[in-house]
Amino acid sequence: MTEINQDKRYKYIFDEILTLTDDGFVVVDNHDVITDINEQYCQYLKTTREYAIGRSIAEIIPNTKMIDIVNYAYQEEGAILRLSEKSDDDSDRIFLVNRSAVYDENHNVIAGVAQVKFRLQTLDSAKKLMRKYSEYEFYREEYRSRNSSQYSFDKIVGNSPRFAEVKKAGYKAAKTMFPVLLTGETGTGKEVFANAIHNNGERREKPMVSINCAAIPNELLESELFGYEEGAFTGAKKGGKKGKFELASGGTLFLDEIGDMPLGMQAKLLRVLQEKEIAKYELQKR
Repeated sequence: MTEINQDKRYKYIFDEILTLTDDGFVVVDNHDVITDINEQYCQYLKTTREYAIGRSIAEIIPNTKMIDIVNYAYQEEGAILRLSEKSDDDSDRIFLVNRSAVYDENHNVIAGVAQVKFRLQTLDSAKKLMRKYSEYEFYREEYRSRNSSQYSFDKIVGNSPRFAEVKKAGYKAAKTMFPVLLTGETGTGKEVFANAIHNNGERREKPMVSINCAAIPNELLESELFGYEEGAFTGAKKGGKKGKFELASGGTLFLDEIGDMPLGMQAKLLRVLQEKEIAKYELQKR
């Protein structure tokens, strides 16, 4: 019997799995180059494995998110993927996708892998996807837009001794997981510092969500921050809505003009900071 080394053995098994599944799979290295892609995904993308392998994934899938997955070393489960390909009825094709960075034994990123669910189990699953797409996409793109601007302390201009002290304090704050209070007159760059703290800390791979507390009516601020359950009030979205705290989970929530927040809301915010718990906005039915 011919001996097969372990690497080849796993490669054969992996290839067979990719053949049997209905899902699309693609693997990229840490230079964003496609190292493997199955036939199912190639058929959808109207390409071939021979053409795709060895090329940048951005060349094959222009709106790919795999470059971020590898560069920022994170994973997504059940994310919504919108491919540029059009169906026969000219509607955008929307799918569920799982993406993840792949690490070696030293926790270095060596690859990225994505699984695209081409088949949804029910019509309800498809409808749910469509409902949630517009909401999730806004916050996802907002995060990417902010992150792409690459806020960092190195790019904040200023060389006075006092300014150097403030930057040093910002660096220290970025290395902690504590809430941070930024004070200063309007236009002094509080949000710029907030972004720099986020991008220099351990939360940088997660979203940064901002909300201007002075720009939202008091009666809506609670539902914006904490979200609400279905049927909480007249006009509430079916299925409810996630609040800013949930959308920023694991990342940073920047509360601009927090001094204008109603006192009742400040008490609820204090509970969040102390107990690290939130409760969705609910109204008693009368």
